[in-house]
Amino acid sequence: MICVRRKAALVVAGLVFCGLMEREAQAQVVPDGPYSAQVDAGLTVGNHEALASGFELGWWLRKDLKIFAEANWMLNVASSDLDARAGIIAEAIGGTAAMEAHVTIVDLGVRYAFRAPSFLSLDTLQPFVLAGAGIARFEARPSFTVGGTDVTSTLFDTYRARLGLDLDGYLTKAVFVVGGGATMPLTSRYFIEGSVRYGHIFPRKAVIANDTATPTTRFQASFGARF
Repeated sequence: MICVRRKAALVVAGLVFCGLMEREAQAQVVPDGPYSAQVDAGLTVGNHEALASGFELGWWLRKDLKIFAEANWMLNVASSDLDARAGIIAEAIGGTAAMEAHVTIVDLGVRYAFRAPSFLSLDTLQPFVLAGAGIARFEARPSFTVGGTDVTSTLFDTYRARLGLDLDGYLTKAVFVVGGGATMPLTSRYFIEGSVRYGHIFPRKAVIANDTATPTTRFQASFGARF
């Protein structure tokens, strides 16, 4: 009986030791290379919900500091103000309006990573915060319907309503992005991460009278690699 107990104790001790060694090895994963690339897929939320996708390139200056450049496409970030402006036209012609605002942003920024809180017991989890600035190609796409018929293309001919850049067309605007998330390495090279990023697209009042800022909030998941 004593022999059996000793063997059992040795087995348990061995399993504990192996578990600790494996955890320590995971905690000491050394990423491959100072550069990274990742693809993103997500969802924008707010006045409208729509899909978003993009990619990000990074250069790690040190293990906790990265310069990044990202490009992201958001299918509809039309603000309540944009919807209200379209509603004025719709009311005048006795119809309804639907607005879409397609946005492509390109920004350059800095990401700072830090250790996960100890109570999470996730040694490999790497939370981060980021901030960046860049440009946004903002394209408004209106749709007007009267009596179930789309009259967008005949607004001027039929109703003498001419749309300006505030409701139709595209402009390049400045954008500021802040956010945060967490990265989880799969191997020394590959990783996954989740993040939320808020973008503030500034108005172009010199071009559009009474133009307003457009807020964007996107939740995204990413898969990437270091090299």
